[in-house]
Amino acid sequence: NVQELETSVGHNGLATDAEILKIISKLVKQGKDAAEQYKSAGRTDLYDEEMGQVVVLEGYLPKQMTDDEIAVEVDKVMSETGSTNMGVLMKELNTRLAGRADGKTISKILKTKLDYVLEIKNKDSIEYGIKQGIIKHGSTEVKKEYVYHSELYLTYMSFFI
Repeated sequence: NVQELETSVGHNGLATDAEILKIISKLVKQGKDAAEQYKSAGRTDLYDEEMGQVVVLEGYLPKQMTDDEIAVEVDKVMSETGSTNMGVLMKELNTRLAGRADGKTISKILKTKLDYVLEIKNKDSIEYGIKQGIIKHGSTEVKKEYVYHSELYLTYMSFFI
């Protein structure tokens, strides 16, 4: 919370706007999670109370970005960094979109984009393999496994001819 942040070692005693927005965002997320639990337990009275608090807190946050706006930012960051590392990209995106987009939504959109990039790389690899004679044209099955390791996405392909 703000008091812990302001008294933490190495902190100048004042929370920045970004830090406060992060705390409010966290409280909103916790409130929504609690409200859903109340709703699933049939406690509409507590649900309504919790959602009322969430609405008040959301009033202090900047307007949330749409999925399309987030996708544009994801494209920019991927282009600027040249990285396909989920961790590197998420760190940058969370910094840029702090308070304006939920981390879960950013992650979902980024993962979709990375999967697409890997699919294109895989397709290019298969076409290259066919041209080089490494893979016989007419192969009946291509098994793809994506493994995330350190800073690289490695694409393993097993070809059954």
